[in-house]
Amino acid sequence: MPDFSVTTGSLDVMMTNDENVGGFQFAIDGVNITGAEGGSAASNGFMISTSSTMVLGFSLTGSSIPPGDGLLVNVEFENFQGTEICIEDVVLSDTAGGAIDVNVGECFEVS
Repeated sequence: MPDFSVTTGSLDVMMTNDENVGGFQFAIDGVNITGAEGGSAASNGFMISTSSTMVLGFSLTGSSIPPGDGLLVNVEFENFQGTEICIEDVVLSDTAGGAIDVNVGECFEVS
């Protein structure tokens, strides 16, 4: 189960993929992103870059994230506003830079 905490400003972003992922990008609506690390992105040597709204992961060495199911990256955030957090504008690419079809789950409701 993904970890989410408004108190600590932490959100686990999970991914299930059935082909190698060469890069990823996504936005998170409802928070200001302060950083991202760990997960299969880090364990496969990806560079992880963030802005206040976007997370970008890629490899400088041609590495990829193999097919699997688990933690992609843990995102750190501040200034949670509203009642939900939504992952939006997701782009996944294969090792040749081609687009991978994406199915994003529902927004995470915060009670």
